Amino acid sequence: MVFEKPASPSGSCIFCEDIRQEINSKQSYIGVFVGNELKVLGVLPASIGKFSIQATFRQRVTDGFEPVTLEVHLPGDDDDKPSARIDAPFEDLSAQLPPTPADVDDPFFQIVMGFQFNPLTITQEGRITVSAIKAGKRYRIGSLRVFSEPPAETKEAAN
Repeated sequence: MVFEKPASPSGSCIFCEDIRQEINSKQSYIGVFVGNELKVLGVLPASIGKFSIQATFRQRVTDGFEPVTLEVHLPGDDDDKPSARIDAPFEDLSAQLPPTPADVDDPFFQIVMGFQFNPLTITQEGRITVSAIKAGKRYRIGSLRVFSEPPAETKEAAN
């Protein structure tokens, strides 16, 4: 079989209420947001009791191991002021890698980082965006659209 080479760098996110580490090395994702939308039932601002993001950043081993910063921007955040930030010391982590097996023709390296908000306060509609910054370039690795749906009586009163 012939496969196309994946993009590098790249990433993905799981947005959910909670991430639990099980004793058998599994993870459980509780209340996963499906379809890239988070509907707030009621009016904004609103708080969600617990909100978690698992962010995965992947790159080819040959792309170099400069430091990577993962950022979470909530709706209304300024570009230079994310609500959360984690610096991933790729260079330090890469030094701990075992040698690439001879039968792997396109080796990748990845980091998985978690963000937890307890509570998450949403002040306006928009997007929760997770990005990775490496060597001065920003890569979007996840996005979740946030919108509110007021109660039915509020909708009727507005008409």
